[in-house]
Amino acid sequence: MQASPALERAAELVALAVNARLQSGGAAMLPLEAADRQAWRPNCAVANCYASGAVGMAAHSDRMTALGPCPIIASLSLGATRCFRLHRTQRVDLWEGAGGTGSGSPHDTAVAAGADVVRVDLQLAHNQLLVMWPPTQETWKHEVTKTSKPFTLHKRSGATRFNLTFRRMKPGWEHRVPTCRCGRPAVMKAHVPKQPIQQQQPTRQLRYYYACESDGRTKASCGFFVDVPHVATLA
Repeated sequence: MQASPALERAAELVALAVNARLQSGGAAMLPLEAADRQAWRPNCAVANCYASGAVGMAAHSDRMTALGPCPIIASLSLGATRCFRLHRTQRVDLWEGAGGTGSGSPHDTAVAAGADVVRVDLQLAHNQLLVMWPPTQETWKHEVTKTSKPFTLHKRSGATRFNLTFRRMKPGWEHRVPTCRCGRPAVMKAHVPKQPIQQQQPTRQLRYYYACESDGRTKASCGFFVDVPHVATLA
């Protein structure tokens, strides 16, 4: 689908903000994200609408099937202020440059609050940009919480919040996706330890797998599962 001029302009401004952070040395792309030796530029945007406090998004990590491991994802909030909650799923050794204070990464808050922080709540206001630096998708789940409590309304949209999530789909990754036994493309996810956060040992290696995924309504998983050869190393 062709993007509108307004969306193209928004993507340009988001890219400027992300690349300014990268060029300042306050954050870093992992080797796979930087493999083409070009500045970060989104080529995909996902829009969500939260019409009221009764509408939310359950905890999840974004699919990496077409993004590849350790993507940069930039989320632009428009309208009412809502709570964006992150839950840590895996402990990793944070490397220098992964996202310094003020980058909008949950890792910044984790460093400030202590290595064992397992939940981060952010109140995202109108026109605020949250950048999820790598390896956020591998080590955290995020959600927009439902609420019956008062929250800050927007003068034009009222209780409605819109969200534009910008990301870069990497050429070639969609061609690697295997077909599961039920005939549909598998999805790529990161391995997450079964132990609670407090019992995990920090790691510098992230591993991935392809699996069949239920849609929660009409499609049950066929049980397909295969490990991805690629391992992302945090160094």
